[in-house]
Amino acid sequence: MCASDEMIESMVASLSEEASDTDRRLFKHALRQLVKVAREEQLEAIQEDFDVVYNVLRFR
Repeated sequence: MCASDEMIESMVASLSEEASDTDRRLFKHALRQLVKVAREEQLEAIQEDFDVVYNVLRFR
């Protein structure tokens, strides 16, 4: 289990006891989607940074 999975499980566990199983599943799914989007954005930012550095070094 990776850190984001542990964080998601912790957040789901912190829901009110009144939350239904369906609510918990929906919350967990939404959190996983948010983590996925964040990872994709981080990868894009890393790629853009790499491209900038590569181009600077290439044209020295």
